[in-house]
Amino acid sequence: MTVSVDPAETMSALILLHGYGDDRDGLLALADLLSAPDRMVVVPDAPQPSPVGGRQWWPLDGDDRPSWAWHGTPPPSGPRHRGVEAARARVGELVTDLRHRYDVRRVALAGFSQGGMLALDVALAPDSGVDRVAALSAVLLADTERHLAGGSRPRILLAHGEHDDQIPFAAGESTRALLVEHGHAVDWLPFPGGHDIPDEVVCALAAFLEL
Repeated sequence: MTVSVDPAETMSALILLHGYGDDRDGLLALADLLSAPDRMVVVPDAPQPSPVGGRQWWPLDGDDRPSWAWHGTPPPSGPRHRGVEAARARVGELVTDLRHRYDVRRVALAGFSQGGMLALDVALAPDSGVDRVAALSAVLLADTERHLAGGSRPRILLAHGEHDDQIPFAAGESTRALLVEHGHAVDWLPFPGGHDIPDEVVCALAAFLEL
């Protein structure tokens, strides 16, 4: 779903990726807040229904899920996780479509939770076409770690609640450390909250998009 202006007048685009068990409707209020006369805001639905309601970018199956990089798990040497691969291709096609069909000059990705993991994965891949990426209450995947040295280098915003009961705050801190270690430019916003998107994060995201 696209929220905002006539694409002919648009100079930039923002893609918002929802979290596990949510859908695009859950981010439409945020999309309205971040829309601007020169910015197209696109909010896609994840491709799969979630067993807990809403939708998912890939299943959260304990026997078949991508691993997190933050706790020191070595990046996998084999092929990418098939769910991450499929989701990355889907969002990558959307980035390409926006740049070519609407002649968008700058593309930003922002995602919450599972959507934030996917946003980082898409944005850091080689030749991603993404200029800015914001991962809200998310974590770096081991699948993505392989691209930290040789992939794309968008500007990055990480925001994480100090009392997050879904994705540990330490995961956000370690994600930041991994990115900085590999020379990425990271804006870091810890906040005294849980697994959500408070007003201060919305304000920081709006400012980040204007940089």
